[in-house]
Amino acid sequence: MYEVTIIDLVLVLPIGLLIPVLVYRYLGEPGFSEQFRGLVIFGGLAWLVLAFFQEDQVYYMLGISRADGAIHWRRAIKAAEQLRQGISPFGPGIPVGNQAYVLFLATLRLIGASSNTAVVINGMLAFAGGLALVRAINRVFPLGRGREFWFTLVIFFPSTVFWTTSNMKEGFMYWAICQMVAPVIEAPRNSRSIFSFMSVVGLGVAAFFRPHIAMIWAFSCILASFLSQGRRFWAIGLLLILPLVLVLLNKFVGASLMSPEEALEVMQRQYQGLNDPRAGSHIDFGPGGPIFFISGLTSVLFRPFPWEVSSLRLFISCLETWGLAAILLTAWLTLPGYQLRYLLRMPAVWAALIVVALFSVVFSYLPNEGLMARQRVQMVPALLILALCPFLLRPYAEELARAFAMRRYLLSASRR
Repeated sequence: MYEVTIIDLVLVLPIGLLIPVLVYRYLGEPGFSEQFRGLVIFGGLAWLVLAFFQEDQVYYMLGISRADGAIHWRRAIKAAEQLRQGISPFGPGIPVGNQAYVLFLATLRLIGASSNTAVVINGMLAFAGGLALVRAINRVFPLGRGREFWFTLVIFFPSTVFWTTSNMKEGFMYWAICQMVAPVIEAPRNSRSIFSFMSVVGLGVAAFFRPHIAMIWAFSCILASFLSQGRRFWAIGLLLILPLVLVLLNKFVGASLMSPEEALEVMQRQYQGLNDPRAGSHIDFGPGGPIFFISGLTSVLFRPFPWEVSSLRLFISCLETWGLAAILLTAWLTLPGYQLRYLLRMPAVWAALIVVALFSVVFSYLPNEGLMARQRVQMVPALLILALCPFLLRPYAEELARAFAMRRYLLSASRR
């Protein structure tokens, strides 16, 4: 079992006490039962307990190595020693990407904590991100039966719990993405802005750890706002300045992406580098290679295929992926026309569709199922929005219809 220091235990206590505070902060509004809040608090505490066993027993049981997490921690140990000596291990610039995460770990190392504290913090951040999503959805659909079942799925979505409870950047990214998308979900409510203070903070955090993912989500949210409002001129303008955004990304991050075409070339080279049939979770796209967008969309919705399951981890991943795909397809194929039109006026639905489309392009050149499963976590908020909003809209519309019918009845009765 990996080391647990006294500092780990000292830090975990206030983090555990923060769980009920977060629950009542986000779920203290009308629409949530006390029983549901208690369940979420219990689940949040269990999530933190899982953090101490995740990278040891759970990984071992599923046949997963610490991989990137172990590399990050070794680099953090070295960086902490350099910082003690007054030497900057990251050069003169601002640490971005892996360097930013190593700086976070090195800070923990300097105060005497181990990687266990990092895993706990990552899990807590993902938990808080799920709470932010649920609060935003509740504000848009405040009525209807069975909502708390779907809310539980949003907070404790299996792959979110699994992949964010690790010594990697997924916890920070999930929290940041949820902060970015929450005001977009709430936008139809009293014509609210798609931006908030916390969404700007989330964008900043995402930009530090994964600038390209931050750009995908920010671009999708802004474009979705224009499209849902019928502002086609602004939407076209945003598409036209995309090359400039890529140039800025190249300038400040060092990513060699000067145009969308060059971005595709980079992804194709990445595919060639990862396309190793000897890898345990290798995806065989056939002799012709992947089909642009189609292969990626298939991977987003359906991989791993049932006939590709060869381990317990793949079996669990297959159940989750196909279960969510079944929910999503059932929700949209059974949606009445007027409800479909309502959803297509929601900026969050458009943002989710754009995110899925962009990730489908990226996943077309990712021939490794393990890496894909981890990266998919960054689009889980989009998939949950698309899958659950139709199910939440239907009972909400029914409750509204009953409320209006009762109002008309009472008005007619008062006039007699």
